[in-house]
Amino acid sequence: MWFKKKRGLASGIVVAGSSFGGGVSSLVVRVLLTRVGLRNTLLVYAGINAVLLTAAFFLLKSRGSARRVDKIEWVDRAAFSDLVFWSLAFCMLLTDFGYLSPVVFITTYTNDKIPNISAQMSVAPTAVMNFSSAIGRTVVGLTADRIGVTNAFIGSIVLSAIAQLVIWNLAESYAVIMVFSVVEGAFGGCFISLLAPVTAQLFGTRNLATLTGLLVMFNLPGHIAGAPLAGAILSGTGRNWHAAISYSGAVQVAGVCVFLYARIKRQPKVLTVF
Repeated sequence: MWFKKKRGLASGIVVAGSSFGGGVSSLVVRVLLTRVGLRNTLLVYAGINAVLLTAAFFLLKSRGSARRVDKIEWVDRAAFSDLVFWSLAFCMLLTDFGYLSPVVFITTYTNDKIPNISAQMSVAPTAVMNFSSAIGRTVVGLTADRIGVTNAFIGSIVLSAIAQLVIWNLAESYAVIMVFSVVEGAFGGCFISLLAPVTAQLFGTRNLATLTGLLVMFNLPGHIAGAPLAGAILSGTGRNWHAAISYSGAVQVAGVCVFLYARIKRQPKVLTVF
């Protein structure tokens, strides 16, 4: 709505705010848990969120004057008959199953690999991952405006999968864990920040809000079951981290493979900005 040019950069900056907030909150919550306990930490955290979200509500503003809409189109039925839509939808579904595992388990992984590490040091990779995500989403958004949002979308998922399958699988020291946190943070959540620009690229701006909302719904199963499934694999294999990590990276590879149909269908030329 607000940006006709540099949509990738604009979306990256906006979504980067949540990553920055996640990095700050992970450090603050750890201190609060130590000093005031779980109950009071939840009360303080809920109060902070209530104030900030209320302030954010009053900052919302539509661009231009309001226009009359004869009928609100809650569901774009035409999209359901388009295989490109389903290609993107199932890409979002599969990719999200591998998205949250690093965020949820990196502290546990660090404690397992370095048993005597302090509480603050064990939570540091989570904070680094979030701060790196804030920078990564902005930089990837800027890059998307140069190489094409769809190409950047694919590249970010591939790099996230490689980070998990290679770096995380080989992370036996604190230094390598931190390297993984930086790389995964930089690319892991970019598929979310690039969703709206990719949707506009593939389907145009008509019904963009409706289509984006529908596609976001496909993140729900991964948000609910992705990390618990990784946890179940970890428990079922006798805390075999390689099995859980390989699952997380593999579903992201599967997501990219599914999305290649949409990319080729809309733009068959591989080496072109799209």
